Amino acid sequence: MAASTLHKGVFWTGSDDGLVHVTRDNCRTWQNVTPPDMLEDSDVYEIEASPHDAGTAYVAVSRYRTANDFLPYLYKTTDYGKTWTNISKNFPQTEITRTIREDTVRKGLLFVGTETGVFTSFDDGARWKRLNLNLPAVPVHDINIKDEDLCIATFGRSFWIMDDISPLRQWDESMREETFHLFKPRNHTRLGINWWALYGGGVGGGQKNYFLQNGRMGHTFIERGVVNGERKRKFLDAGDARPRGAIIYYLLGENAKDISLSILNSQGKLVKTYKGDILSQEVGLNRMIWDMNYPDVVSVPGKPPAGIVVEAKPGTYTARLTVDGLSQEQSFELRMNPNETWIQADADARFELWWRIRDIFERANTTIIAAMELAKEAGEDSEIAKQAATFSGKLVPMGANLSQIANEPSKLLSKLQTVHWVLFQSEGRPPQSAYDVVDMLEKEIDIEITNWREFLAKAGK
Repeated sequence: MAASTLHKGVFWTGSDDGLVHVTRDNCRTWQNVTPPDMLEDSDVYEIEASPHDAGTAYVAVSRYRTANDFLPYLYKTTDYGKTWTNISKNFPQTEITRTIREDTVRKGLLFVGTETGVFTSFDDGARWKRLNLNLPAVPVHDINIKDEDLCIATFGRSFWIMDDISPLRQWDESMREETFHLFKPRNHTRLGINWWALYGGGVGGGQKNYFLQNGRMGHTFIERGVVNGERKRKFLDAGDARPRGAIIYYLLGENAKDISLSILNSQGKLVKTYKGDILSQEVGLNRMIWDMNYPDVVSVPGKPPAGIVVEAKPGTYTARLTVDGLSQEQSFELRMNPNETWIQADADARFELWWRIRDIFERANTTIIAAMELAKEAGEDSEIAKQAATFSGKLVPMGANLSQIANEPSKLLSKLQTVHWVLFQSEGRPPQSAYDVVDMLEKEIDIEITNWREFLAKAGK
């Protein structure tokens, strides 16, 4: 049975003996609207009431169990079953048809589950293409469309989800002739974070990694590193997680050469740019994940990265794809978890304090780098080198490895980093204690920078 989502009281039914009925008065009366060319021993596996037109419905039929017939049978009506069109004539004739769905956004975009996977049609069943991608050959018994995701239930191979079918909804055959095309990204809702999402401790090289937590099942995975902007792990005992970040799709033609992808905020200011090897540049469809972060601050040579990665606040952002000097732009929204109690003003306050911490780190690290360069020029036994080491040692650890760093007293920037992790854990407004700590540490850091600059002035540098 299928109920219309457009008109109350419209229901469709299909039976295992090949009959199709419809009611338009909330089940008080029923009409037999079975397609006239429906063969005997047909089994109606699925009826899809169109989400775009109440009189339109699709039917998936199979006869492989009842008549040893392995042909596909798909029907469509646009007038409540008065007339039917067979839309399986151009469907692969070696596939049995189990389920059918029409996209909730693009009218006429169809998905059909068969004994070996999923097929799609962009023109209401006139032409069909296989959509398996990395899906193995498996019976697909049900299909559901949730927002922009295509979800399928298989027989024996669990549930599978195609994250974001926005490109299918926007696809047009004329795009094949374009040098490049940027699809409009879906709006992304941030659903929280935990340290495991950023954990980079896995061993690479195809080796298995085992991760256990008290009270939770463990994971076995192979670390793939960052692929197309997304940290990738191949889980051997679990499914893959949805990408954490905004999904951006784009097409590249054979003649596309100089390529970059940039993210801009609502004021048009640059957030991040991807280019070179980190940017997917295959001919055809490409996908990049913007991790919703600004770039890390400049690192001090020989020291661990600062890790002050500021998370973008909720708002409107723009993806800009530039190919050979020409650009296309598409906007999208970054949204807060709807289950949060915070408002936009809270997220703005969090971002402002976070960015202030980033500025302090950038200012301090830049000064440290300049001090190290001066010390190198002057020689390791010079007074400048000694003062530079003293200055740097008050801001950052001096150890060369983790064990050495762990045995040092906490340095000023290390203390400031703890506030960064407080902000990382919540979308909400920072507590007053966070402001107090930043005020205190910024003052102490600026004193050390001022003392160093005064020393340089006296030394004539």
